[in-house]
Amino acid sequence: MPAEPDFVQAAALPMAVETAYRGIDTLGVRSGQTVLVHGAGTTVGFAAVQIALMRGARVVANKWRVF
Repeated sequence: MPAEPDFVQAAALPMAVETAYRGIDTLGVRSGQTVLVHGAGTTVGFAAVQIALMRGARVVANKWRVF
């Protein structure tokens, strides 16, 4: 097993990906559309970008972090 992610992070990953998938699916994102993902630097945001790209959408992403 690689050093990262640890067990807790790995366990949370399916939840983040499902959240992103449900959001993209609810919006009905498909090929040819443009999607803005605000917070693409987060786990959910990164997954949303990847799912939208896999569906053929153009993605505009805004990465942000909370300090």
